[in-house]
Amino acid sequence: MSILNDENEAYSELLCGHLRRLTRRLRAIPPDRWDWQPNSSTPSPMILAQHAWLWLVSDRYHIHEPDALRHPPVTDPPAAQADLCTLLEQETEEWSSLLGALTPEQLAEERFAFNWRRVNVRWLVWHMCQNVIYKHGQLATLYFQLGLEGEEPYQAPLPQMDYDRLAGMMRHRGIRWVLTAEPADAVPPALQDEIDARDAAGCTALNYAVWRGDASRVRALLEAGADVDNAYGDGWTPLMGAAWLGHLEAARTLLAHGADTTRRSTSGYSALDLALDQGHFAGGGCAQAVARRQVTPSAPV
Repeated sequence: MSILNDENEAYSELLCGHLRRLTRRLRAIPPDRWDWQPNSSTPSPMILAQHAWLWLVSDRYHIHEPDALRHPPVTDPPAAQADLCTLLEQETEEWSSLLGALTPEQLAEERFAFNWRRVNVRWLVWHMCQNVIYKHGQLATLYFQLGLEGEEPYQAPLPQMDYDRLAGMMRHRGIRWVLTAEPADAVPPALQDEIDARDAAGCTALNYAVWRGDASRVRALLEAGADVDNAYGDGWTPLMGAAWLGHLEAARTLLAHGADTTRRSTSGYSALDLALDQGHFAGGGCAQAVARRQVTPSAPV
């Protein structure tokens, strides 16, 4: 998600977005490494998962019921990898619904954590965001140690790299047209011959129109003959980009022009996987649009 409309969406993107990625990574841990610790002071994947789940339940109880003496017992978490990941997925949906419904007045309501520490509901939400992001970061270090993030030398994604990329993008007239405020109802005739020209990253004007959520330029490029399934980098197609970011109108436009819903990235993710991973399924979101077309190719989008 790249456009956040309010505090609730920001909290939901932070907490539920990290939770979905955390759980996906936990499921990918080799079974023989589930309770592995590189040393006694480092938590195993299982311990991280249990820690995250226990606090998710406890803080959610505090939001719903101010009196901790009236909370249901928090049961011991399971040790089994699949069972614990399923519980984390259930908590993700619980928190997604909760965060979407909280009003500013409710966020400001006073609570006493375990009946003695004065906080408010907004603090409990912040605490859960902080805790899950911390657990996710700890798991990421284990991922590196286990070699699950690939074998390429690590390169920090510094902002200068993006500035350099932008300079390179501006050397392509089609991409420059997408990034400027020129009329977007049709592709200028002078750009027709290089409509699918790629920059150093392998992206075309269509890829960038999708990333910007510019459905009118997406439509204009496709009507001018742009490759609807141009893949770059990790094998991401324009539809995958729209699904990941939740750009529904761009996704609908791509689907209407025959975008392939069965394509997968080199990491094995489809557009539907990416939309679900980012929570874009409510209210006729990207996941529903992609799923409808995937099941029934002739269905309207």
